[in-house]
Amino acid sequence: MSILSTLKTDAEATLAAFLGKFITDDVGKLAVDAVNYAARNVDGSGADKRDAAKTQLLNDAAAAGQDLASEGDAALNFLIETALQAVSAGIVAAI
Repeated sequence: MSILSTLKTDAEATLAAFLGKFITDDVGKLAVDAVNYAARNVDGSGADKRDAAKTQLLNDAAAAGQDLASEGDAALNFLIETALQAVSAGIVAAI
């Protein structure tokens, strides 16, 4: 096995472990729900869906007593993208 192949295998295992942990975290669950909400309810570009997911995540987090708005756009985009990758990879089911 080549070094690149080994690195790829290691990276895939690490990513799968991270995503598996992410989707069991309270904020991760909210992010997955927000991504699924946007996929079901928004007909538009990826940016439109991202913005809808971000709004939904902020609303759901606030309802759960968590202030994610103060985390900034980069952190919110990271949460949405991570949730999207978990859904896309089949680690958590799309609803």
